[in-house]
Amino acid sequence: MATTAPANTTNKAPSSIAAIPKGTTQITQATMDNRPFHPPEVVQRLAFSSETIKRLTSDDFDLGSKEVITLKYDDCVLVLFHVENTESYQLADIWAIVAQQTAGPVFAAINMLSERRVAEAFTRVKSDGSNPLHWAALRQYPYILVYRKHWPVAVYNGPREVQALIDYALTLACEAGYYEPMQIGGSMQGEARIEMGPYEPYTNIPNTPPRVRKDSLEYNAEQPIRGFNPNIPIVITGSSEARTATGEIRSEELRQQQGENEGVATSLTEEAEAVPTIDQITGEPIVAAPSVNAPLPVATPSVPQPNITLPSPTITNEPSIALPASPGTPTR
Repeated sequence: MATTAPANTTNKAPSSIAAIPKGTTQITQATMDNRPFHPPEVVQRLAFSSETIKRLTSDDFDLGSKEVITLKYDDCVLVLFHVENTESYQLADIWAIVAQQTAGPVFAAINMLSERRVAEAFTRVKSDGSNPLHWAALRQYPYILVYRKHWPVAVYNGPREVQALIDYALTLACEAGYYEPMQIGGSMQGEARIEMGPYEPYTNIPNTPPRVRKDSLEYNAEQPIRGFNPNIPIVITGSSEARTATGEIRSEELRQQQGENEGVATSLTEEAEAVPTIDQITGEPIVAAPSVNAPLPVATPSVPQPNITLPSPTITNEPSIALPASPGTPTR
Protein backbone atom coordinates (compact mmCIF):
# COMPACT_ATOMS: atom_id res chain seq x y z
CA MET A 1 0.00 0.00 0.00
CA ALA A 2 1.51 3.27 -1.10
CA THR A 3 1.83 5.94 1.50
CA THR A 4 1.79 9.63 0.81
CA ALA A 5 5.03 11.29 1.89
CA PRO A 6 4.56 14.34 4.05
CA ALA A 7 5.18 17.66 2.46
CA ASN A 8 8.77 18.76 2.73
CA THR A 9 8.83 21.88 4.81
CA THR A 10 12.49 21.84 5.72
CA ASN A 11 13.47 24.03 2.79
CA LYS A 12 10.97 26.72 3.71
CA ALA A 13 12.82 29.48 5.52
CA PRO A 14 10.95 30.69 8.58
CA SER A 15 9.89 34.29 8.36
CA SER A 16 11.40 36.39 11.11
CA ILE A 17 9.49 39.50 10.08
CA ALA A 18 5.84 39.95 11.00
CA ALA A 19 3.40 40.56 8.15
CA ILE A 20 2.47 44.15 8.90
CA PRO A 21 1.05 46.51 6.26
CA LYS A 22 3.54 49.02 4.97
CA GLY A 23 3.45 52.37 6.75
CA THR A 24 2.06 50.95 9.99
CA THR A 25 3.48 49.45 13.15
CA GLN A 26 2.45 46.53 15.28
CA ILE A 27 1.20 48.96 17.89
CA THR A 28 -1.13 50.74 15.46
CA GLN A 29 -2.53 47.37 14.33
CA ALA A 30 -3.45 46.41 17.89
CA THR A 31 -7.11 46.42 18.91
CA MET A 32 -7.99 49.56 20.87
CA ASP A 33 -10.88 48.97 23.26
CA ASN A 34 -11.80 49.39 26.91
CA ARG A 35 -10.22 46.14 28.00
CA PRO A 36 -6.73 46.13 29.57
CA PHE A 37 -4.24 46.78 26.81
CA HIS A 38 -0.92 44.95 26.70
CA PRO A 39 1.37 46.46 24.03
CA PRO A 40 3.22 43.76 22.09
CA GLU A 41 6.93 43.71 21.61
CA VAL A 42 8.08 46.03 18.84
CA VAL A 43 9.13 44.15 15.72
CA GLN A 44 12.34 45.39 14.16
CA ARG A 45 11.61 45.48 10.44
CA LEU A 46 12.97 48.84 9.25
CA ALA A 47 16.00 47.95 7.16
CA PHE A 48 17.78 49.58 4.23
CA SER A 49 19.63 48.28 1.23
CA SER A 50 23.33 48.01 2.02
CA GLU A 51 24.18 49.26 -1.47
CA THR A 52 22.86 52.78 -0.90
CA ILE A 53 22.62 53.25 2.88
CA LYS A 54 25.22 52.13 5.41
CA ARG A 55 23.73 50.54 8.51
CA LEU A 56 25.56 51.80 11.57
CA THR A 57 26.07 49.94 14.85
CA SER A 58 27.75 50.71 18.14
CA ASP A 59 31.06 49.57 16.62
CA ASP A 60 31.01 52.57 14.27
CA PHE A 61 31.05 55.09 17.16
CA ASP A 62 33.90 56.01 19.48
CA LEU A 63 31.87 55.21 22.58
CA GLY A 64 35.02 54.96 24.68
CA SER A 65 36.21 58.48 23.88
CA LYS A 66 35.49 61.61 25.90
CA GLU A 67 33.10 62.95 23.28
CA VAL A 68 31.35 59.52 23.12
CA ILE A 69 29.23 60.11 19.98
CA THR A 70 31.92 60.70 17.34
CA LEU A 71 32.20 58.42 14.31
CA LYS A 72 35.23 56.44 13.20
CA TYR A 73 35.12 57.77 9.61
CA ASP A 74 36.60 60.83 7.95
CA ASP A 75 33.92 60.93 5.26
CA CYS A 76 30.98 63.28 5.10
CA VAL A 77 28.22 61.08 6.51
CA LEU A 78 24.53 61.96 6.78
CA VAL A 79 23.01 59.74 9.47
CA LEU A 80 19.31 59.04 10.03
CA PHE A 81 18.63 58.18 13.68
CA HIS A 82 15.29 56.35 13.88
CA VAL A 83 13.12 54.03 15.93
CA GLU A 84 10.17 51.77 15.04
CA ASN A 85 7.30 54.20 14.60
CA THR A 86 5.28 55.51 11.67
CA GLU A 87 7.18 58.78 11.49
CA SER A 88 10.47 56.89 11.20
CA TYR A 89 9.04 54.65 8.47
CA GLN A 90 7.87 57.60 6.41
CA LEU A 91 11.18 59.41 6.73
CA ALA A 92 12.97 56.16 5.91
CA ASP A 93 11.12 55.95 2.59
CA ILE A 94 12.26 59.46 1.70
CA TRP A 95 15.77 58.73 2.97
CA ALA A 96 16.05 55.63 0.76
CA ILE A 97 15.01 57.54 -2.38
CA VAL A 98 17.48 60.34 -1.65
CA ALA A 99 20.30 57.85 -1.14
CA GLN A 100 19.46 56.00 -4.37
CA GLN A 101 19.53 59.16 -6.46
CA THR A 102 22.53 60.91 -4.87
CA ALA A 103 26.21 59.98 -5.13
CA GLY A 104 29.02 61.51 -3.12
CA PRO A 105 27.92 61.97 0.46
CA VAL A 106 27.62 58.81 2.50
CA PHE A 107 24.07 58.07 3.64
CA ALA A 108 23.72 56.01 6.80
CA ALA A 109 21.04 54.98 9.28
CA ILE A 110 20.93 53.51 12.75
CA ASN A 111 18.08 51.90 14.64
CA MET A 112 18.34 53.26 18.16
CA LEU A 113 16.09 50.54 19.56
CA SER A 114 18.45 47.76 18.52
CA GLU A 115 21.58 49.86 19.19
CA ARG A 116 20.72 50.96 22.71
CA ARG A 117 24.36 51.58 23.64
CA VAL A 118 24.45 54.40 21.11
CA ALA A 119 21.16 55.79 22.44
CA GLU A 120 22.54 55.72 25.96
CA ALA A 121 25.69 57.50 24.80
CA PHE A 122 23.66 60.31 23.26
CA THR A 123 21.69 60.57 26.50
CA ARG A 124 24.89 60.86 28.54
CA VAL A 125 25.98 63.72 26.31
CA LYS A 126 22.70 65.44 27.09
CA SER A 127 23.42 65.15 30.82
CA ASP A 128 26.94 66.54 30.44
CA GLY A 129 26.82 70.29 29.86
CA SER A 130 30.62 70.47 29.53
CA ASN A 131 30.68 68.11 26.56
CA PRO A 132 31.39 70.09 23.37
CA LEU A 133 28.79 67.95 21.57
CA HIS A 134 26.04 68.72 24.05
CA TRP A 135 24.01 70.39 21.29
CA ALA A 136 23.84 67.08 19.39
CA ALA A 137 22.42 65.13 22.33
CA LEU A 138 19.32 62.98 22.08
CA ARG A 139 16.15 65.10 22.02
CA GLN A 140 13.86 63.58 19.36
CA TYR A 141 13.12 60.69 17.00
CA PRO A 142 13.66 60.53 14.10
CA TYR A 143 16.33 63.10 13.23
CA ILE A 144 19.22 63.58 10.77
CA LEU A 145 22.75 64.43 11.85
CA VAL A 146 25.67 65.39 9.58
CA TYR A 147 29.21 64.15 10.39
CA ARG A 148 32.47 65.46 8.94
CA LYS A 149 35.93 64.26 10.00
CA HIS A 150 34.53 62.08 12.82
CA TRP A 151 32.57 64.99 14.35
CA PRO A 152 28.87 65.85 14.22
CA VAL A 153 28.60 69.32 12.72
CA ALA A 154 24.94 69.97 11.91
CA VAL A 155 21.36 68.91 12.51
CA TYR A 156 19.07 68.92 9.51
CA ASN A 157 16.03 71.04 10.43
CA GLY A 158 14.66 71.56 6.90
CA PRO A 159 11.62 70.09 5.20
CA ARG A 160 11.51 66.33 4.99
CA GLU A 161 11.13 65.91 1.25
CA VAL A 162 13.24 64.29 -1.44
CA GLN A 163 14.26 67.36 -3.41
CA ALA A 164 15.12 69.44 -0.35
CA LEU A 165 17.31 66.69 1.09
CA ILE A 166 19.08 66.14 -2.25
CA ASP A 167 19.84 69.85 -2.54
CA TYR A 168 21.02 69.97 1.07
CA ALA A 169 23.27 66.92 0.74
CA LEU A 170 24.96 68.14 -2.46
CA THR A 171 25.39 71.84 -1.69
CA LEU A 172 25.62 72.46 2.06
CA ALA A 173 25.95 69.36 4.23
CA CYS A 174 29.53 68.54 3.21
CA GLU A 175 30.67 72.14 2.77
CA ALA A 176 33.72 73.05 4.87
CA GLY A 177 32.82 75.63 7.44
CA TYR A 178 29.13 74.76 7.57
CA TYR A 179 27.78 74.20 11.09
CA GLU A 180 24.22 74.09 12.36
CA PRO A 181 24.36 73.19 16.07
CA MET A 182 20.66 73.70 16.68
CA GLN A 183 17.97 71.07 17.13
CA ILE A 184 14.51 72.56 16.77
CA GLY A 185 12.61 69.26 17.15
CA GLY A 186 11.84 67.40 20.33
CA SER A 187 10.37 64.15 21.66
CA MET A 188 8.53 61.69 19.41
CA GLN A 189 4.90 60.91 18.58
CA GLY A 190 3.34 58.08 20.54
CA GLU A 191 1.01 55.87 18.55
CA ALA A 192 -0.93 54.08 21.29
CA ARG A 193 -3.36 56.84 22.34
CA ILE A 194 -4.62 55.25 25.53
CA GLU A 195 -4.90 56.65 29.03
CA MET A 196 -5.76 55.50 32.53
CA GLY A 197 -7.08 57.04 35.72
CA PRO A 198 -4.86 59.24 37.91
CA TYR A 199 -3.74 58.75 41.51
CA GLU A 200 -3.68 61.01 44.53
CA PRO A 201 -0.30 62.63 45.31
CA TYR A 202 1.16 61.74 48.68
CA THR A 203 2.30 65.22 49.61
CA ASN A 204 1.00 68.28 51.41
CA ILE A 205 -0.54 70.89 49.11
CA PRO A 206 -1.17 74.47 50.33
CA ASN A 207 -4.79 75.33 51.22
CA THR A 208 -5.79 71.66 51.30
CA PRO A 209 -6.05 69.13 54.15
CA PRO A 210 -2.71 67.47 54.93
CA ARG A 211 -1.98 64.18 53.19
CA VAL A 212 1.28 63.10 54.80
CA ARG A 213 0.40 60.92 57.78
CA LYS A 214 2.31 61.22 61.04
CA ASP A 215 0.91 58.36 63.13
CA SER A 216 -0.97 55.08 62.70
CA LEU A 217 -4.33 56.58 63.71
CA GLU A 218 -4.46 58.51 60.43
CA TYR A 219 -4.62 55.33 58.35
CA ASN A 220 -8.06 54.10 57.33
CA ALA A 221 -9.71 52.14 54.53
CA GLU A 222 -11.96 55.02 53.44
CA GLN A 223 -9.02 57.26 52.50
CA PRO A 224 -6.19 55.16 51.04
CA ILE A 225 -2.89 56.79 50.24
CA ARG A 226 -2.74 55.95 46.55
CA GLY A 227 -6.34 56.82 45.75
CA PHE A 228 -6.24 54.97 42.42
CA ASN A 229 -9.58 53.64 41.19
CA PRO A 230 -8.99 50.25 39.53
CA ASN A 231 -12.59 50.17 38.28
CA ILE A 232 -11.82 52.85 35.69
CA PRO A 233 -10.57 50.99 32.59
CA ILE A 234 -7.88 51.98 30.14
CA VAL A 235 -9.55 54.03 27.41
CA ILE A 236 -8.64 55.67 24.12
CA THR A 237 -7.70 59.32 24.49
CA GLY A 238 -10.49 61.62 23.33
CA SER A 239 -13.14 58.87 23.02
CA SER A 240 -16.58 58.84 24.64
CA GLU A 241 -15.31 56.24 27.09
CA ALA A 242 -12.52 58.63 28.05
CA ARG A 243 -15.06 61.39 28.75
CA THR A 244 -17.13 59.00 30.86
CA ALA A 245 -14.07 57.91 32.79
CA THR A 246 -13.06 61.52 33.30
CA GLY A 247 -16.53 62.26 34.68
CA GLU A 248 -16.23 59.37 37.11
CA ILE A 249 -12.83 60.59 38.22
CA ARG A 250 -14.10 64.13 38.75
CA SER A 251 -17.13 62.88 40.72
CA GLU A 252 -14.93 60.74 42.93
CA GLU A 253 -12.56 63.65 43.54
CA LEU A 254 -15.52 65.90 44.39
CA ARG A 255 -16.89 63.37 46.88
CA GLN A 256 -13.51 63.05 48.55
CA GLN A 257 -13.08 66.81 48.66
CA GLN A 258 -16.54 67.28 50.17
CA GLY A 259 -15.79 64.66 52.79
CA GLU A 260 -12.55 66.36 53.71
CA ASN A 261 -14.20 69.78 53.83
CA GLU A 262 -17.02 68.49 56.03
CA GLY A 263 -14.52 67.00 58.43
CA VAL A 264 -12.68 70.31 58.71
CA ALA A 265 -15.92 72.30 58.97
CA THR A 266 -17.30 70.24 61.87
CA SER A 267 -14.08 70.59 63.81
CA LEU A 268 -14.07 74.36 63.36
CA THR A 269 -17.78 74.98 64.07
CA GLU A 270 -18.38 72.91 67.18
CA GLU A 271 -19.11 76.04 69.24
CA ALA A 272 -21.42 77.48 66.56
CA GLU A 273 -23.48 74.29 66.45
CA ALA A 274 -24.35 74.68 70.14
CA VAL A 275 -26.30 77.90 69.40
CA PRO A 276 -29.93 77.15 68.40
CA THR A 277 -31.00 78.54 65.02
CA ILE A 278 -34.24 78.78 63.07
CA ASP A 279 -33.08 75.86 60.95
CA GLN A 280 -33.67 73.42 63.78
CA ILE A 281 -37.36 74.41 63.85
CA THR A 282 -38.15 75.00 60.17
CA GLY A 283 -35.83 72.41 58.73
CA GLU A 284 -34.29 74.93 56.31
CA PRO A 285 -30.62 74.57 55.26
CA ILE A 286 -28.19 75.40 58.03
CA VAL A 287 -26.23 77.76 55.77
CA ALA A 288 -29.24 80.00 55.20
CA ALA A 289 -30.00 80.48 58.90
CA PRO A 290 -26.94 82.52 59.89
CA SER A 291 -27.38 84.74 56.81
CA VAL A 292 -30.89 85.77 58.02
CA ASN A 293 -30.25 85.98 61.73
CA ALA A 294 -26.80 87.45 61.69
CA PRO A 295 -27.71 91.08 60.85
CA LEU A 296 -30.62 91.24 63.36
CA PRO A 297 -28.60 91.27 66.59
CA VAL A 298 -26.08 93.60 65.05
CA ALA A 299 -28.67 96.20 63.94
CA THR A 300 -30.54 96.50 67.28
CA PRO A 301 -27.70 97.91 69.38
CA SER A 302 -26.66 100.27 66.59
CA VAL A 303 -25.51 103.79 67.40
CA PRO A 304 -28.02 105.77 65.24
CA GLN A 305 -30.85 105.13 67.74
CA PRO A 306 -29.87 107.87 70.27
CA ASN A 307 -29.34 110.25 67.34
CA ILE A 308 -32.98 109.72 66.35
CA THR A 309 -34.44 110.10 69.89
CA LEU A 310 -32.51 113.26 70.72
CA PRO A 311 -34.13 115.58 68.15
CA SER A 312 -37.62 114.26 68.95
CA PRO A 313 -37.97 116.06 72.38
CA THR A 314 -36.69 119.30 70.90
CA ILE A 315 -39.42 119.19 68.27
CA THR A 316 -42.21 118.44 70.80
CA ASN A 317 -41.06 121.08 73.34
CA GLU A 318 -40.94 123.92 70.82
CA PRO A 319 -44.75 124.07 70.25
CA SER A 320 -45.41 123.70 74.00
CA ILE A 321 -43.27 126.76 74.71
CA ALA A 322 -44.56 128.81 71.76
CA LEU A 323 -48.30 128.47 72.63
CA PRO A 324 -48.25 130.24 76.03
CA ALA A 325 -45.83 132.89 74.79
CA SER A 326 -48.66 134.90 73.00
CA PRO A 327 -50.81 136.68 75.67
CA GLY A 328 -52.96 138.72 73.26
CA THR A 329 -54.53 135.91 71.37
CA PRO A 330 -58.32 136.01 71.46
CA THR A 331 -60.23 133.05 72.75
CA ARG A 332 -63.25 131.71 70.95
